[in-house]
Amino acid sequence: MTSQDGGYFQSDNGVGELSTTLFELGLLASETSEIDEVLRSILHKIAQTTRATRASIGLSPQNGENVMSWTSVGVEIQGSLEEHFREEPYVNVLEEALETRTLCCIDGLGETNHSGEPHVAAIPLKVAGEILGILILEKTSSLDRTERALIRASSTPISLTIRNAQLFNEQRRRTEHLTMLNRVSRIITSTVEIDELLERTVHSIRDQWDYEMVAIGLVEGDEVVLKAAASKTDMAIPLGYTFPFGEGVTGEVVATGESLLISDIEVHENYRAAVEN
Repeated sequence: MTSQDGGYFQSDNGVGELSTTLFELGLLASETSEIDEVLRSILHKIAQTTRATRASIGLSPQNGENVMSWTSVGVEIQGSLEEHFREEPYVNVLEEALETRTLCCIDGLGETNHSGEPHVAAIPLKVAGEILGILILEKTSSLDRTERALIRASSTPISLTIRNAQLFNEQRRRTEHLTMLNRVSRIITSTVEIDELLERTVHSIRDQWDYEMVAIGLVEGDEVVLKAAASKTDMAIPLGYTFPFGEGVTGEVVATGESLLISDIEVHENYRAAVEN
């Protein structure tokens, strides 16, 4: 999840606006639905209140991913957000905030900045001790006392808002899974021929979740044989193609009996291309 909106945020600051911001974040927490929309709304509000040139939230890795997913609003950057936050001074304040689990500011925050570099502040977003992600603000001037108070005070409602959105999405996925199981159950109970059963199953799964490709292989001897597939594009390998035990991702899953969720198949150590190129 990576997005950017151009612009420079300006707004008067004060205790009244701090209270209003916290109230609005509380309302958002009770009306959460789509995580992308939630993150963008949070970032716009915080950026407006603190007069940040850019506000960003990185969510902790989920579902087998190994990197944070970033959403950002404000001044655009060159390259990806992931690369941006691996550079100094961002990586330093990010690591310090996650380690100390508190608000961290660097590059002369609270003092006049003559270097031309942005002032950077970061605070972890956590619920019940679990870190969901991190909020990072960038400014051309230092954060004042009210802005720091806002960041600290708003971290909890922001975290709750994100958690609500994640729970909503988890519940939606569970509902989709149950719907899929019911569809497959109906196919199984109404189909006797194994080839027809496999064919209807892969098409039903692909249609339900809009996957690029779904395939089923069956174990025959010491190989896995591709029996059915549903793909949005032409398949590079034909039905009947075989995967030896232990070789490639498919062979590894069969040999170990363990499921695999891989974010980038081509960098997996046991990846084997089914066809050249």
